Amino acid sequence: MNKWHVLNHTVLFRECDASGHVHNSNYFRWFEDARFVISRQMGLIDAYCENEDIYFPVLESKCKFTVPIKNGTKILIKTKLEPPVVAKLMFTHIVTGERGSKYAEGTTAIGTVSKTRGLMIGLDERLKEIIAAYLNG
Repeated sequence: MNKWHVLNHTVLFRECDASGHVHNSNYFRWFEDARFVISRQMGLIDAYCENEDIYFPVLESKCKFTVPIKNGTKILIKTKLEPPVVAKLMFTHIVTGERGSKYAEGTTAIGTVSKTRGLMIGLDERLKEIIAAYLNG
């Protein structure tokens, strides 16, 4: 169940502030990119986003910045889906250098919400099966 997905990325000039370091907003974009890759890999987007009465809003996203990242640095954005809890999917993120130095770590909580009722709903059996197959595969 310790299935990490890793995105390789080279920090771009446009991602940096005036001091030449990554602006903090970019970490959340990287986290989102990684979450969507995982969601596609497990079939979540194909299974739910088009035809079902459910959507997946971000409930909370946190990031602890450890060391500033400079323009041109090659980084790894490591993300994993944790075992789900009731009506929430939790992702853990770690941003490191190629040699393992940690730049940041964070989490993102994604809710499962009914489009028609506008309320959080528990994970249905189909969603539980999709997630279990991904985590155990």
